[in-house]
Amino acid sequence: MFVNTNLNNCKAIRSHTDVNEQPGAAGRRITVAGLVPCNAFVVLCHSLSTHTFNWLVPPKLELCSDCSAVAIFNSNGINGSITFTPCCGDSFLVNAVLDGLLPAVSYTLFINERPYLQDCDLHRLGLPYGSALSSQARPTESIWSRYNGDCLANPQSCAPGDLTRGTPFLGSACASGSCFSAIVKQNHIPLSGPQSIVHLAVTIVPDNSTTPRACSWIRIVEGSPRRFVSYNVVEATFRDTPFIVGHFRAWQRADSKISATSYTYEYRYLNTLQTATFGHTYEIHANPVGSDFSSDSRRCRSAGDVFNPTQIENTDECSSTASAAECPIGALSTRHSSLVIAESWSSIHVVDFALPLSGNYSITQTSIVINELNDNGRLACASIQPLRSREVKANLRGKFNGSVIFSQQSVESPMKVILNITSGKGSPSEVLYLRIGELPIHDDMDDIRSDSGGDSS
Repeated sequence: MFVNTNLNNCKAIRSHTDVNEQPGAAGRRITVAGLVPCNAFVVLCHSLSTHTFNWLVPPKLELCSDCSAVAIFNSNGINGSITFTPCCGDSFLVNAVLDGLLPAVSYTLFINERPYLQDCDLHRLGLPYGSALSSQARPTESIWSRYNGDCLANPQSCAPGDLTRGTPFLGSACASGSCFSAIVKQNHIPLSGPQSIVHLAVTIVPDNSTTPRACSWIRIVEGSPRRFVSYNVVEATFRDTPFIVGHFRAWQRADSKISATSYTYEYRYLNTLQTATFGHTYEIHANPVGSDFSSDSRRCRSAGDVFNPTQIENTDECSSTASAAECPIGALSTRHSSLVIAESWSSIHVVDFALPLSGNYSITQTSIVINELNDNGRLACASIQPLRSREVKANLRGKFNGSVIFSQQSVESPMKVILNITSGKGSPSEVLYLRIGELPIHDDMDDIRSDSGGDSS
């Protein structure tokens, strides 16, 4: 498949719901070592009016020769990984090595259109990445049935994120080491740019089912030695507001203030009897939310004006096709799209190249505001804060007394380890090693030993 980002070739395609075949290359399929055919070539032209694949300044997609990605599974009895390794010049070798799948059951592998935050639920995670049926609303059973039927009838209509492309693999195939392999063009499932698959969910789904067997998410691995890329993460929760409930989360590489920021936002009306409304704008505002978040007369006024640290004065030029110099950082709806809010959950996922999470223009300690229809007031707001770190503590006893504290902001962030020794019998020149044993310590245990009877720690 080929994702065409040349807008001059997309004049006949009005939105990302249109899928056309590419002349000449259409229908060509690639088979790896006799395994199932994995790719058919189509053109997906995404207009700048779509909500999922917008960008402020479309960068040139550069092929990756040194980076790779992985989705790790270790829940619900499923262990292993799906790796994305550069190969063949302009492609990824996708390889699934998994334990725990039932031998007689057929499975499909999806990269979904939404990140995996909490629930392993296909209706929350969305259709396969790049599906022509995508929308803000969560896909219903009928939408999933329609997608599966179209993909089965014509593999060229399968979404780029449908890795098995309508041809499931048996769980028994995993006994040979690799459950499934395929070669996919890098520009169909890119690791960078406005259509990046980083953080998106990866699901293992039994055939003819919409209940995943396991879920994970895509993480970049790079450098020497190879290691996961770390991210800054912020979030905002719409809680205790009179009209809206929802959750906003954004990620940006911790080693770059100018890299793209991905954000996802899930939302619905608090009143489940409320009919759907269309065209709500949303923005980043300059201040955290005060106590007026539920006020009837001055709701969310404490959030201040739209976040505009670069002092852009002529905002009339700001649009989905504008440059970064023409748009305030907080003008999200103008750069992307408005929201459809209903009694059931909806969500958006956006990659934005002008939304920093660190530095002088960081959106941390600001707020996200949803406006009423026609911008006639503010409907709801929530403060944007760094993701709260999770912390666990181990108390040391024995030859040394003290504690070890492990803290981490998110699974994408590095782990911080603090060792505090308050007293001990060792000499100042003694070398100490900190190890995590396989078993917990009980009151009658003097040390931790590995199953093989190794050295105590």
